[in-house]
Amino acid sequence: MSELHALTKDKTGNYIFPFFWQHHESEDVLRTYMKVIDEANIKAVCIESRPHPEFCQEGWWHDLDIIFDEAIKRDMKVWILDDSHFPSGYSNGALKGKHPELHRKFLTYQSLITLTDTKFQVEEEYLKVPPHQKTEVEKFMMADFELLPGDKCIGFVAVSDDKKQIKEIQNDEYLSGSWEVFGIYETFNRGPHRDYINMCDRRAVRLFIDTVYEAHYARYKQYFGNVLEGFFSDEPELGNGHLYDKGKKISELDDYPFSDEVEMELRNLWQEQYLANTALLFVDLQDQEKVSKIRIQFMDAITRAVERNFSYQIGDWCRAHQVKYIGHIIEDNNEHSRMGSSLGHYFRSLKGQSYAGIDDIGGQLIPFMEDAVIRSKFTGSIRDGVFYHFTLGKLASSAANIDPLKQGNSMCEAFGAYGWQEGIYLEKYLIDHLMVNGINHFVPHAFSPAPFPDPDCPPHFYARGHNPQYRHFAELMNYTNRICHLLTNGKMIRRVAVLYHGEADWTGLEYMKEDVIARALTEAHIDFDIIPSDVFTDPDYHYEIKGGKLCVSLAEYDAVVIPEYPVIRAEVVQALNCFGSLGGRVYAINKLPSQVIGKAEENLHACIVTIEEFLNQISDLRETSLSGDSKHIKYLHYEGKLPIYYFVNEGQTPYEGELTLPRLKKPVIYDAWNNKIYELSYEFDNGIIRTTIKLESRKSLIITEGEGLSTSTSVEDKCKILNNQMSLKDFQRSICTGIEYPSFKDEKAVTLPDIVENDYPTFGGYIRYSTDFDINTDTAILKIEGLLEGVEVFLNGDSLGIQIQPTYIYDLSSKLNKGKNHLEIISATTLERFVPNERSSEKPTNPLGIQDKVVIYY
Repeated sequence: MSELHALTKDKTGNYIFPFFWQHHESEDVLRTYMKVIDEANIKAVCIESRPHPEFCQEGWWHDLDIIFDEAIKRDMKVWILDDSHFPSGYSNGALKGKHPELHRKFLTYQSLITLTDTKFQVEEEYLKVPPHQKTEVEKFMMADFELLPGDKCIGFVAVSDDKKQIKEIQNDEYLSGSWEVFGIYETFNRGPHRDYINMCDRRAVRLFIDTVYEAHYARYKQYFGNVLEGFFSDEPELGNGHLYDKGKKISELDDYPFSDEVEMELRNLWQEQYLANTALLFVDLQDQEKVSKIRIQFMDAITRAVERNFSYQIGDWCRAHQVKYIGHIIEDNNEHSRMGSSLGHYFRSLKGQSYAGIDDIGGQLIPFMEDAVIRSKFTGSIRDGVFYHFTLGKLASSAANIDPLKQGNSMCEAFGAYGWQEGIYLEKYLIDHLMVNGINHFVPHAFSPAPFPDPDCPPHFYARGHNPQYRHFAELMNYTNRICHLLTNGKMIRRVAVLYHGEADWTGLEYMKEDVIARALTEAHIDFDIIPSDVFTDPDYHYEIKGGKLCVSLAEYDAVVIPEYPVIRAEVVQALNCFGSLGGRVYAINKLPSQVIGKAEENLHACIVTIEEFLNQISDLRETSLSGDSKHIKYLHYEGKLPIYYFVNEGQTPYEGELTLPRLKKPVIYDAWNNKIYELSYEFDNGIIRTTIKLESRKSLIITEGEGLSTSTSVEDKCKILNNQMSLKDFQRSICTGIEYPSFKDEKAVTLPDIVENDYPTFGGYIRYSTDFDINTDTAILKIEGLLEGVEVFLNGDSLGIQIQPTYIYDLSSKLNKGKNHLEIISATTLERFVPNERSSEKPTNPLGIQDKVVIYY
């Protein structure tokens, strides 16, 4: 049986494991929710304490016993989020009042005095660590911290007034000229999470493993590698700086993560310049090359310590116990290359994990809002729409493509915290966007068994039966599993590599973010990966240059592009020069990096181009072409058991144009929603396929090979040959809530268009439209316009299926009577109006009811 034929027979794997929140619910509720998740076409859960009052204690084990029992009965898998509450690293409170040496440690500083032609005298107050100053957000959200012991002044540094000199100074040292003097300190009393483990300290992470991972192994070792699939780390952080204080360059920070291991490494590297170099984290000199070099060396030490002690130590433990290790860091607004709430380097922070993870939460991916300027009312930060729409998904799928440990597997935690205004219509957009960017596993956020309405980061997909879109969500999960099944055990075809901006960001200098190149390539339909410099310095990546291609794990690149970065590593220069000499293409946008970190035997040989010139010079690498204005059409080419060409229209208007593709054996359309194979009208032209495609806004299209498979005609194509039409305007409208379904009430005669929110401004649930019509034909197609969210159509008492994206189009033929027919159209709304957002003054905007027309074509 071919892969596609098997898929149409519902033979697919499971690629979804939603958060199943635990608060110590009753056994009946836990078993009910496992059933509900199973019936949502999901065969795994990720258990999260939210928080559970007895995490890793008897109550937790009691609840997990029930969940494992249900999982075994239902042939489901279980993942476990690895801490008692977010973010990972609290270690279930193992550091509270204990192990002061394993708490997070920081470097901090203060400007003490400016001296001119005089001796520096150490005063007692200079030896004291400056007190931590809470931000307004921290004052509102956090209690006062208990002071931890171990603070100390490690020395003093003087910076000349002209910013040309920096040096360590001692008490009574004479300073000739004008100098600013800084004190440098080690402290445990910084950051918003004082009782969390130090991610740079191997001993601290080992305590985390002993406290959480080993405890679960002791209790459930019989399930490791069969029922228990693995563990999930959620947004681990370095933890310096202030709560939600994002977007700062390295030189703008008040403090920096640290550990004994990092100190030893830097002392060995910097020798007698250790203290002076430490000050260059926050001081700029005229010798910017020196400053950049020191900052990169510091960030190398920090991020390699995280990679080694956190990511790999936990990952290695999991692999030794036959389970997987996954999760994600904070990526928001490019924080993935920064400290504070993230871990300093996207690729290194996930290096020990089995999948490459990201998350998307409310306010990040928003349809048609790539360029919208949106400021957070809470933190004041401005959303970077270009990053979310063009880079976020590519980070995970790129890491999956180039890291041998991940074997092409990526993951996104999706849907969380959008609020009840998020419905199935938006969720379908998000899923398509992420999958067309190469994501092939999902952690939906979330199934909450708490009493309805749970205010914790909605939406919740079942909500104790109150969510009217639960069954529609189940159909979306079917759709997701089918496409993810096609996007695993193969490789993405991406012929361009964009160099990751990690080192450029660490310098504190201005640079071109990779987002700019990501957008240009995406809109030109040239797919790409983002690759770190580590590809050329870390033997784990096993890069090779073969036949003019740069080969890294599953990936093969014809071209590498360096955005306008101020620095580049010597190893990258050497590797790219070799690549270029063997037939590869190397480009630098606008200019070469001005500084090489390390010793390079020769300068970088790259073609210096503008972005427009770059796109022109690599146009031959474009595998597909689309006529007209097609920049909003996203695409992915995946080669597994079948070649997959996956297209999504992310524009606001329908697209119609000519598509060309490489030759396929009997090209067909695979309809992943209806799980059917359709004919594709095409012609061969000199070895390529030419076809015309029509793609409505937010809809998707998959073209693949269907040799030897029978095809059917899509309902859209059937409708094209029908010449008659009948408008249905008069209906009986009735309603019910999600928990009341299918007991409808309040029946009322209405004529379309029907603006239901005028009658029910706080309604959320099901809206049923019923009518009878007479027809004398064997073939009829129904179209519904002016309706959003989930729709199910019944003809003569039989369901014709669920759809979640307009225009809704149904083939009535199989259930059609010649003569009288009874039609029901049932709309499932969001709960935006039913559960008001008390934190927002904005009024609901979701339209209710059929606000345009219903037409039967025959």
